[in-house]
Amino acid sequence: FKAEGEVFNPVLPVIINLRNESIKERHWAKISDILGFKIQDEDNFTVHDLVDRNVTKHDIAIATIATSAQQESILEEMMSKVTTIWRSALLDVRPYKDVKDLFILGDTTDIIANLDDCLVTINTVLGSRYVAGIRDFVDGWRGKLMHLQETLDEWLTCQRNWMDLETIFGSPDIIRQLPGPAKTFQAVDKSWRFIMKQTYDEPNAMVAGTKDKSRRDVFRGHNMNLDQIQKDLEDYLET
Repeated sequence: FKAEGEVFNPVLPVIINLRNESIKERHWAKISDILGFKIQDEDNFTVHDLVDRNVTKHDIAIATIATSAQQESILEEMMSKVTTIWRSALLDVRPYKDVKDLFILGDTTDIIANLDDCLVTINTVLGSRYVAGIRDFVDGWRGKLMHLQETLDEWLTCQRNWMDLETIFGSPDIIRQLPGPAKTFQAVDKSWRFIMKQTYDEPNAMVAGTKDKSRRDVFRGHNMNLDQIQKDLEDYLET
């Protein structure tokens, strides 16, 4: 009995670790490299086979991989909650002044709150010592959310500026007095209407904010133009 115990005791933790449900293909690849052979595809692999092939001498390495797999599974669950949110998060797109095919963004409070919360989660995941196996995936999502956040900031700024000027440049007198700024505003206005119609047709926040990688830069350019128009308008009013 003592002799059996001496064999069974060291192999039991190895069996438990190898049966860890969190172990995925990338972890099996590491285990196979350590052992020098594959065991995950062997249906008839027995405890005696483990002992005969001296698997127990790699117990610490196998335990380390199993622990990493378990911890990565926890991180993946955290990331799953992030990805689930953004599969269904929609922008609130509302008609503006009852004008056909003219829209603005409505309340973005929930979108902004989700962005902040998810970025905190992602930074927590990236701070884990076990993130290496999924780092590319997590970095990819961090990049997408950062891009969405930056786009939305520019978007809301553009909306505020556009709404301030839209009524003003609806006046024929202003257009006549300020033909240059009026022409610039008309270009911004045309782009704004096009983007907002697209967003109305596809309001998914992640799609609207990241599908067109240049949209952030488009809004930045619009904001620069609208700022200049505001200055030109202020100079005109002073005279």
